[in-house]
Amino acid sequence: MSARANETGPGKFGRGALVRTSANLDGLLECVECTTAIEGRGDAPITCPHCARVYEICNGALVMMHSGNALFPPQAYAAEEGGRTMQGATGARARIKGLAPSRSVNLVRAENLKKIARERGGPNERILIIGCGHQKQEILDLFEETQAELIFCDVDKASDTDLYCDSHRLPFRDGCLTGVITTAVLEHVLKPWVVAEEIHRVLRADGYVYSEVPFLQAVHEGPYDFTRFTMSGHRLLFEKFDERGSGVVAGPGTSLTWALTEYFRALSGNRKVAAALRLLAQLLFFWVKFTDHFLGQSRRAQEAASCTFFYGTRREDAVDPQDIIARYGKSNFFHT
Repeated sequence: MSARANETGPGKFGRGALVRTSANLDGLLECVECTTAIEGRGDAPITCPHCARVYEICNGALVMMHSGNALFPPQAYAAEEGGRTMQGATGARARIKGLAPSRSVNLVRAENLKKIARERGGPNERILIIGCGHQKQEILDLFEETQAELIFCDVDKASDTDLYCDSHRLPFRDGCLTGVITTAVLEHVLKPWVVAEEIHRVLRADGYVYSEVPFLQAVHEGPYDFTRFTMSGHRLLFEKFDERGSGVVAGPGTSLTWALTEYFRALSGNRKVAAALRLLAQLLFFWVKFTDHFLGQSRRAQEAASCTFFYGTRREDAVDPQDIIARYGKSNFFHT
């Protein structure tokens, strides 16, 4: 949507197709204050023709926050450079954390998104990435052989985003998007069921959602961490979608690795000592996560998963809760 968010070069596999982030959002946006359709490319301030609300640019991205947003008010994005709107490790803490091996594996994301790209990668596909953080290049790489148009949004000023907006009130017109991807985001929103309704609203009739959320994980992002989901809870969240696939993103091995590192951290009330203890635990126990590759998509792995995924296509009404109960523990690992 901004000048920096333009077309990439030919795909590295030689097919020559392009992946685009939205350099032009004309025909997609609506005012988050009064729901009036508004026009604008997204690379310059725009004004609602009905309520006269002005949407400014910050760090090259359009800011479309509701004026009543208590956590992320529009004025927080007044400065052009720097700043964060969510907590995260910085300075020495970030450098220390960077020394440690990751506590998690991800068994499915790359392959799942590649499958979606193959199935839904045509020139008329507009895909919204909610809570993109610093995943922008990774996702662009996965979709590089398609002609899909990707729109990246987040609330964090430090993110690699095209658009600042709150997923509780997406600034898009009804039925204007074909897909929504959200990974490790819905645990950080106040009301995930409202976000699920917004996703449903902005998708066209054959639109889809791909979601990854944690189940057994310690708190991350501090006070901006609100919710966890079982497999059944994840399915229920997207009750207005027909299930195309679901399963384990990270299993009990990752759950145990997180638990061990957080246990060591909890042994000291001193912040620096606690950080050192967690680093020590990560060095000692990082290998436990790799057992997830052996445990795979089994029912027991689902019941102790660190993170799960859901992939579904839009429907008008909610699925029968009895169907969710009946599906418990059954494999549905990505139907294409």
